[in-house]
Amino acid sequence: MTKFTLISTVGEGCQIAHDIGAKLFMLDGEYQNAWKEILDRVFDTSSDSTYLFDMSGNGKMADSLRESGKKVIGSSSFCDELEEDRKKGFKLMESCGFDVPEYREFNSFDDAIEFLKDQDDTFVFKASGKNIPCKYSYVPDDNSELIPYMNFLKEELKDEKDISIVLQRKIVGATVSTEGWFNGR
Repeated sequence: MTKFTLISTVGEGCQIAHDIGAKLFMLDGEYQNAWKEILDRVFDTSSDSTYLFDMSGNGKMADSLRESGKKVIGSSSFCDELEEDRKKGFKLMESCGFDVPEYREFNSFDDAIEFLKDQDDTFVFKASGKNIPCKYSYVPDDNSELIPYMNFLKEELKDEKDISIVLQRKIVGATVSTEGWFNGR
C-alpha cells in the first residue's frame, strides 16, 4: 500500500512527492509527462492512500474524497473560495487577529497601473475572482517589473468582464498559503 498519493494539476508538488516516496495522480493531460519515469503513477483514487493536493482549484475533488472516508491533506472548496475571493480571505485573517499587509482593490488594469506609478513601496499582484486565474498572481522585485506585467495582463485578459484586481503591499518574510508548501525556512 502506498502511504501517500500526490494529486496535482501541473506538478508543483512533485519534488515533495519524490522526497516522501509518494505516487502521482496527475489531473491535467497537458502535464502527464511531468516526472515521468521518476514518480510511480496512479490513475484513480481507489487505494487507501493519504491524498495530498499541491495547489488550489481541486477543492470539490478533495471534499468528495473526504466524504468517501479518504484521508486528505490540503485543498477544499473553502480553500478554493479563499483563493478566488482575496478580500474574503483577508477579512477572515483579520478576524482571526492576523495583520494583513495593506491592499487595494481595482476593477480595471488602468486604475491599478496609475496607482502603482505613485507608489514608493513595492506591491504584489493577486488575482481575485473567477475571471483572472490564480496562476497570474505575481510577486515582483519592484513596481518597475509589475507595471509591464499588468500591461501584459490587460492585453491577455482584454475580453474578460468584471475584472477584480488586488494589489497588496509586499513584505519580506515567510509566505503563508492555503497550501502551505515551503521548506521550513
